[in-house]
Amino acid sequence: MRRRPVSLLLLLAIPTLLQAASLIRNGDFENVADSGQPRHWVSAQHAGGKAYEFVSTTDSVHKGERSMMIRRFKPQIWGLTEQIIDAEALVGKTLEFSIAARAEQVGESGAALYLSAFSGSSLITQQDLRLVGDQDWKKHTLRLEIPEGTTKVRVGVSLDDAGTVWIDDARLIVVKRARKS
Repeated sequence: MRRRPVSLLLLLAIPTLLQAASLIRNGDFENVADSGQPRHWVSAQHAGGKAYEFVSTTDSVHKGERSMMIRRFKPQIWGLTEQIIDAEALVGKTLEFSIAARAEQVGESGAALYLSAFSGSSLITQQDLRLVGDQDWKKHTLRLEIPEGTTKVRVGVSLDDAGTVWIDDARLIVVKRARKS
């Protein structure tokens, strides 16, 4: 009989099958463009000359071989990296954004980890968490029920002061389905 190998394969696959699929692309930051930036992540700063560095790096990693580093090297109001996800199928559902982050010499204004719901260009609701000072790698989780009218969901990290932040293992999953009417 050949049942034993198939059964063993199924047992090995169960943990993977039970994990919810993340809506974030390249949440492990392993897929890198020629510019050094992780693919599928959009990075920007407030204005003016370049004040932030956004790169995939191997110098500090939570999981896997790479993380993303955001470093401010001259004064500027904010720099951010994010992904924007279409939200039509997510209205009424509760999303969970989890990410591992590490901070080094981050000033009082901090770094914000955020999960936001938008209608067009208007912010409907947002959950965020601030990191300041020096912090070793830690997993952070934000949850948000996506309200009616939401067209886009944004997840990301903004650095709003001096310092460096590393992020890794970013996931966005549906943790609660919409209520049926």
